Amino acid sequence: MTARRTAMPTSALDAGSQQIEMSPTSQGRAIASGAAHFDWELSPTLRLFMGLGCLAYWLDAYVLWRVGFAIPSVIFVIVALCSACADAVRPQGEWGRLARQIDRLWGTGALIMVAIINAVSWLSFLAVLTAIVSSLFWLYQSRKVSTWAPDQPWVYVLVHSTWHVWGAVSIVIVTSAVHGGSS
Repeated sequence: MTARRTAMPTSALDAGSQQIEMSPTSQGRAIASGAAHFDWELSPTLRLFMGLGCLAYWLDAYVLWRVGFAIPSVIFVIVALCSACADAVRPQGEWGRLARQIDRLWGTGALIMVAIINAVSWLSFLAVLTAIVSSLFWLYQSRKVSTWAPDQPWVYVLVHSTWHVWGAVSIVIVTSAVHGGSS
């Protein structure tokens, strides 16, 4: 699987240290900027793999629907589609920037929404917090891939898809535990 390099906005990385900042402020900047976190042109196979990882959010939609949260369920269908557009289809130029902004906005909103839905006690709050932190670990790693695995786009796709899949599965686990799985 070969990759073709394209221009990468310098705002995605701190040029001095190649460190990626992960904080609410940096996430806000990432949403607003729509900057890409890597500069590879993905092969059709890697795009397909990335798209399948993005569609893992349909699992959340299904579980939320099953436990009686219809509107949040629809929101996760939209999250899956926005994620697939931004990460697998990857439109170029301003359309790509807009797709990433929409993906990050919907994804962040959905994560906050599902955290509120599931944080009904101190124990469930701790489960939500654990799910979020463990998921964000994979997002952090995917943003760092271009520094620790240069010229290996498949590593980015694998790690970023893990962020999507683990994020979706952790929501399924917490939602099922908190709201009874299927009703």
